[in-house]
Amino acid sequence: GAAGAGGAPPLHIVSPPSLTKCTEYFHVDVLSCNNSSPFYPVYIADVAFSPDGNVLATAGSDGTVRLWKMVDGVPTQPRTLTSQGQTYVAFSPNGKTIVAGSQKGALELFDVATLTSKGVLLDHDADLEGVAISADGKNVWAIDFAGILTRHDIGAGAAAVFTVPTGHKGYALGLAPMMTPTTAWLALGFADGSGELANVAPGTTTPIAIGISSDGLGASSVTFAPNGLTMAGGGSDGVVSFWTVPPPQDRLPRAGTIKIPDSTNVPMSVNAIRYSTDAQWLALGVGVSSSEYKLAIFDAESLKVHASKLPTYAPLSVAWSPRNDILVAGEDTCGKFVVCSDDY
Repeated sequence: GAAGAGGAPPLHIVSPPSLTKCTEYFHVDVLSCNNSSPFYPVYIADVAFSPDGNVLATAGSDGTVRLWKMVDGVPTQPRTLTSQGQTYVAFSPNGKTIVAGSQKGALELFDVATLTSKGVLLDHDADLEGVAISADGKNVWAIDFAGILTRHDIGAGAAAVFTVPTGHKGYALGLAPMMTPTTAWLALGFADGSGELANVAPGTTTPIAIGISSDGLGASSVTFAPNGLTMAGGGSDGVVSFWTVPPPQDRLPRAGTIKIPDSTNVPMSVNAIRYSTDAQWLALGVGVSSSEYKLAIFDAESLKVHASKLPTYAPLSVAWSPRNDILVAGEDTCGKFVVCSDDY
């Protein structure tokens, strides 16, 4: 949902970070973390930049979303929104609105400047697993763990204008950053490892089933390239695959995959995938803190690794700044997130 630049000024795109200069911060109000700390199990389910790069959102399982002012690559002056636990967020293309979807069906729009509510959105009862705002800023899409997919038209009221039971437990949602009056592609990942691609423009909502995680477990991340012509998906089997959009008749991914093996040469589970704003790079967060994990950047064309890093805890969510000069990852323990940049 944060991919559309909206009214933001043109950005000078730079080289991605080398991951050699990274600083970790606490999303939670704590200076240390151990097994006895009340913040020890807190994880950062989602991170997102505003389209102008001036605000970083970190969404924690502690029931808060922090909005950080970014000053020379440093998150400062956090402001807090309250949620219902594990939360997913997306900015509107003009950066003025943020949507937060959390547990027990809580879905709400907030004004970024004032943090006031712009409306509670209904028709979800289960925990939200993914949210997005369309590239034209008119719609909110959301998927919950019960498999209910909704579309809300911003400003049209609390009720969803589009509600579909997918028949699968929802696990991930991605929305193409490019859309036309006849094309608006959406991707879903499900808890059984399957997924769907659908053109959700009016009158074209027939989903196309795809297989994302071959082990039959969670398809945890789906994301589109900036031009909307490629979708990347990955999950618990540790394989990132790529589909052309629209997908081919056989529904199979195109040639080429990404895997990050552990010390026994077994691919680590994929937690998060995000394209850089210029489509040249892919950021991946893989693994779990109780075993092995890694944060990495890959060349999107060659699929070769550009850089990698071991944060303190496993990277559960990732986000690029609009200029690609900063990569942020939310970690799965202790309420920490890491900010990597060579320029600051």
